[in-house]
Amino acid sequence: MALTLGQAATRKTLLADMLEESEPFGKTSLSHETLASYLALLKPLHLLVKVPGRIPEARLPKRLYVKPKGYLADPSLAAAQPGMGSTALVHNWQTSGTIFESPCIRDLLVHAQAVPDIGFEPVRCYRDDSGLKADAIIELADGRWTAFEIKVGEEGVPAKVSSLKRLHAKPCGNPKAHVGGSEFIAVITGFSLYARKADEGIYVISIRALAP
Repeated sequence: MALTLGQAATRKTLLADMLEESEPFGKTSLSHETLASYLALLKPLHLLVKVPGRIPEARLPKRLYVKPKGYLADPSLAAAQPGMGSTALVHNWQTSGTIFESPCIRDLLVHAQAVPDIGFEPVRCYRDDSGLKADAIIELADGRWTAFEIKVGEEGVPAKVSSLKRLHAKPCGNPKAHVGGSEFIAVITGFSLYARKADEGIYVISIRALAP
């Protein structure tokens, strides 16, 4: 799970990550059934968090990837499994950025579940085959929604804001769908000193601001 954190990994991918060199032809000693039983156990133990994909009512022409993304509830497990310490994480921004998503998703889940009139799934993700995506979408039962992208540093914020702007406008492009744009969109960061308004309806929020 540590290698596929924040990804919509299939069981085949997970088994491939668990290959044992001693096994002939690169086979793992685990079967699909055994792996499925392990994954089924992790979720009720609150060690594994699954974020399902969102299918907008707009029935957009682009193909959607709706397979759930997996996160470890405790992000330190993802760093501990490959044996990475704090120094290694500081020098590997790609890995640390991926691990950073876990506490953000965890905090969003906590806050979303406390919102009145929350939908059946408090947090979902979005991605289509054009590359447009959102790490998290919170949608109320009445159809109102907001989208979040997660970036550990400030340098990637402008690109994330631009992507979220396109996501905000996309459902509105189908007049027959009667789906409105988001209530607001936001980028969650790790090192911002304060939350701020980047543009109309667009915010940059430090993960510190998500704390209760």
